[in-house]
Amino acid sequence: MVERDRDNEGAERERPLLLGGLAQRLQQGVRATLEALGQSHAQRLAATVESSDDAILSVDLEGTIATWNRGAERLLGHTAEEAIGKSILMLLPTDRQGEEPDILERIRRGEHVKHYETVRLTKDGRRVAIALSVSPIMDAAGAIIGASKIARDISERRRSEEQQSALYEFTDRLFRAASEGDVYEAALDAIIRALGCDRASILLFDASGIMRFVVWRGLSDDYRRALEGHSPWIRGTKDPQPISIGDIDAADLDPSLKATVKAEGVAALAFIPLIEKGELVGKFMTYYKAPHAFTEAEMVLAVTIARQLGFSLERRSAEQAKELLLNESQHRIKNTLATVQAIAGQTLRHTPPAEREAFQARLQARGEAHDLLTSGNWDEAPLREVVAHALRPFCGRPR
Repeated sequence: MVERDRDNEGAERERPLLLGGLAQRLQQGVRATLEALGQSHAQRLAATVESSDDAILSVDLEGTIATWNRGAERLLGHTAEEAIGKSILMLLPTDRQGEEPDILERIRRGEHVKHYETVRLTKDGRRVAIALSVSPIMDAAGAIIGASKIARDISERRRSEEQQSALYEFTDRLFRAASEGDVYEAALDAIIRALGCDRASILLFDASGIMRFVVWRGLSDDYRRALEGHSPWIRGTKDPQPISIGDIDAADLDPSLKATVKAEGVAALAFIPLIEKGELVGKFMTYYKAPHAFTEAEMVLAVTIARQLGFSLERRSAEQAKELLLNESQHRIKNTLATVQAIAGQTLRHTPPAEREAFQARLQARGEAHDLLTSGNWDEAPLREVVAHALRPFCGRPR
C-alpha cells in the first residue's frame, strides 16, 4: 500500500503508508494480546474454580449436572465422573425434593438465588448443611441455558449455634428445675443436643462406692446391668479427666466388655467426670452408633455441661439439707410450744378464763409468726402479716 504526494518541484511521488501499517500492526498485536489474555484469564478462572474450597457446579435447565469441581467432591463425596450427567435431585433429601424445581424456575426468569441455607445429601447418605448461591448461565446470544451453583459448608457454624442454644436452654432449665428429676432430664437433653450423640446416661456413686446408672436414654436393661460398676475412676480420684474412645473396634478393652458394648450398637463413647464440692461423684456418658473423632472443642463443651450439672446437683443437695433442717426446726419448735401450752393449761387452770385465754392467744400468735418465717425458708416474711399476727390477741379487747 502506498500514498501519493508531491515534492517541492510539484512532481508526484509515492511513499509507504507508514502510519497506516503501524496502526494495522498495533491492532493485530492488541488483538493477539487480548486473545492471549483471554486464554490466560480462562485458565486462571478454571484453576480458581477447581481449587476452590466451595462446591462449584453447573446444571442445565432440566437439572442435569454439567460440571463438578473438586470442592464439590470433597463436600458431597461424588467424583466428577460419578456426578456429571446425573440429576441434581440425587443430592436432595426426600423432604427437600421440591426445592430444585422452584430454584430452576427462578433461574429461567433470570433471577439469582443468594445465600439460601438448606441441606444436601453426601454420597454416604449424611445430611450436610450448606449455604447455596445460584446464578443463571447465558449463551453468546444472551439466552439462559443453565445455572451455576456455589455451595458452602456451614455445618460448623450451625453446630456452634446449636451448641450455644443448647447450653442456654440447659442453664435456663436448671434455674427453673423443681426437682432432681428435672435436673437430670435437662442434662440428658443438653448432652444429646450439644454433643450430637445418639444416646446418653448419668451415673453416680452409691453409698458403697459403686457407680450406678441414675438416668439414661436409649440403653437396654441388659447393657446397664452388664456395665454398671465399670468406671475408669474410683471414688476419691483426684482431678479426673474426660476419656473418649473414638472406635470401639480399635480400643484396648476387655474382650467380654467390648462384645457387650458392640452388641448394644455403640461404636464410640466418652466418659465425662461429674464433680460436686471438689469431689468426684459420678460421670455422664455419650454414645455414638458410628466411630466418632472427638475434637478438643467437644471435650471442652462436655466439661462445661458437666460443671453446670455438678453445680446444680451441689445446689440441690444444699437445698435438701436446708429443707431437712427447716423441717426439723419447725417440728421441734411446735413441740416446744405445745408443751408450754399444756403446762400453761395446768398451771393456769384456776386463773380467770379471760386471762388464761389471753395467754393462750399469745402463744398461738407466736406459733403463727414462726410459721410465717418457715414458709419463707427463714429468709423473709411480710412485715404487715407479722404485725397482724402479733396484734391479733389484743384486737377486740376492751380498754
